[in-house]
Amino acid sequence: MASDNGSEGTSSNMSTAATVRSDSPTLGASVVTITTEDLDRQIETLRKCELITEQEVKSLCAKAREILVQEGNVQVIDSPVTICGDIHGQFYDLMELFRVGGPVPDTNYLFLGDFVDRGFYSVETFLLLLALKVRYPDRMMLIRGNHESRQITQVYGFYDECQRKYGSAAVWRCCTEVFDFLSLSAVICGKVFCVHGGLSPSIQTLDQIRTIDRKQEVPHDGPMCDLLWSDPEDSVGWGMSPRGAGYLFGQDVGFCETNGVEMITRAHQLVMEGYKYHFGETVLTVWSAPNYCYRCGNVAAILELDEQLNKEFTIFEAAPQENRGAPAKKPQPDYFFMSSGRFMDRPHAEKKTEVYRIYLEENNVLETITKALANIYGMEEKPANPMEFIIKVR
Repeated sequence: MASDNGSEGTSSNMSTAATVRSDSPTLGASVVTITTEDLDRQIETLRKCELITEQEVKSLCAKAREILVQEGNVQVIDSPVTICGDIHGQFYDLMELFRVGGPVPDTNYLFLGDFVDRGFYSVETFLLLLALKVRYPDRMMLIRGNHESRQITQVYGFYDECQRKYGSAAVWRCCTEVFDFLSLSAVICGKVFCVHGGLSPSIQTLDQIRTIDRKQEVPHDGPMCDLLWSDPEDSVGWGMSPRGAGYLFGQDVGFCETNGVEMITRAHQLVMEGYKYHFGETVLTVWSAPNYCYRCGNVAAILELDEQLNKEFTIFEAAPQENRGAPAKKPQPDYFFMSSGRFMDRPHAEKKTEVYRIYLEENNVLETITKALANIYGMEEKPANPMEFIIKVR
């Protein structure tokens, strides 16, 4: 299904035993052997939303890094393929996605990032996708989202979940090293450009993406950051993003014409209907986490492209409640330590957290943000200067 520009694609059928030399500081400089029997057993365990051992995680991550390092920043993918948006640790909804989309390896999948954070089962979700990638490397394609980041995962849940489930940060460190090796984008049959977030004013051509050194933490700015953080906007040219990273890009930026692609498919933004077109049908957002954060009430979608690139959307709802386990929750601290060196009490911290959530997730609708802020802070009227108020409470 996939091949790396400038290097040979890996086989979809692994040999009986795969030997891995790991030179990672976290994984250790050792030789690791993984058999297909081991992988099949790990996949079966993870499909039941059960954990594999820490040593198995280390071996799996070592093999994944060996596979991913061969893949380019722009993966070349053939159709048919099914494109999936954000998952965010919603494991049972991922199982629903596979139920409606077809099992691996019968179906070719391209996941557009944001596998972790917010949901209760980021560990099981990411490790299952990674195990499927290692077992069927040409059937399961994974690219990086803005949440595949050390800094973001320490805020939005993945780090704490790893600590809670494994008793240390070792698994988190292994997984975040794998993040650094994930591709940044993909092109399907030379016609559909796929990325997590969007475009960058620093990037006009696909070749410029190919030259990025992706094996690093997501930078705060620059072209790599933009690919993971930017959003389409009904405006002209480029604009500053309220997210604090990436850009807003308009229909006239010319990326498709320059690179001979017909459509940009991306994820990154909640869409209540599961998918949404922008700029006619030039840009498409696909969202694959139903009832996002277990409270938004949205449906999810996946997009199947056949051999002729005909599009078929499958809409699905959250997995039935009776199919879900009860997640183990770690008690929250009564106080939060701020970067300024001050401690913040729980009520104030929760208000600040809610402010950030609204600020990042309400699709840049200032009116909605300011009304919500006024409500959170008990104001009878919304602020006269909304942006000044946002900056102040931020």
